Amino acid sequence: VNACNDHLPQIYAISDTCVLAGSILELTIAASDADGDQVTLEASGAPLELPVDAAVLTPPFDVGLQPALSFVWNTTCNHVRSQPYIVTVRAKDNAIPVALTNVHTISIRVIAPRVEQLEAEMLPHGASLTWAQYDYCPNVTGIRVYRKMGSAPYQPDPCETGVRPGYQMIAELPADATSFHDDNNGMGFDQGVDYCYRVVAVFHDGAESRPSQEVCIQIPNNQPLMTKVSNDETDLIDGPVSV
Repeated sequence: VNACNDHLPQIYAISDTCVLAGSILELTIAASDADGDQVTLEASGAPLELPVDAAVLTPPFDVGLQPALSFVWNTTCNHVRSQPYIVTVRAKDNAIPVALTNVHTISIRVIAPRVEQLEAEMLPHGASLTWAQYDYCPNVTGIRVYRKMGSAPYQPDPCETGVRPGYQMIAELPADATSFHDDNNGMGFDQGVDYCYRVVAVFHDGAESRPSQEVCIQIPNNQPLMTKVSNDETDLIDGPVSV
């Protein structure tokens, strides 16, 4: 072990990103060295090793003072999964006596678009939900319906999938389902409460699509309401009470 004045090569690349299935992801990966050394830049990872529809790295590696690589991935619905894809970038200088190597990882999630045209209609004993058939990805395995009491009108982050905490999954339906009748398992709903719904598509490993927009119904409060109780006179046996 000896003292060394050399510096690690610097890698210029994003850390985490996502891409909507069916879209093209294009990244530029570059490197340089503060000491003016030649740098060998290369990358590897699952997107570059897929048997079908793999990403393309151009050139496969580059050597120079400012090497650069172009990463292009034409994604499909078959790339949707719950875990991200990892690309590992390595930049190695030609310093003497020891060549230094810097490593950088890029996390890429391939996500599915949301279920569209979700609508809710209040019925005498529940809610009727309908949505457009999910034909964007033919490899979808099911549809999940989520419900919560009260509205949560959030705007999902660009890479956000599934629903946020507070929603309860109330049904998992076949992939071609376009409707669901919710009667709270025959128990009915509390009156005067908003019930809100979101729907997501599900894939083979449990990966969920981006959440649908939220739709809500309000159960009217039409039960008799006690407005006044007055104890006009007390007695150990009886007494008048106005209700």
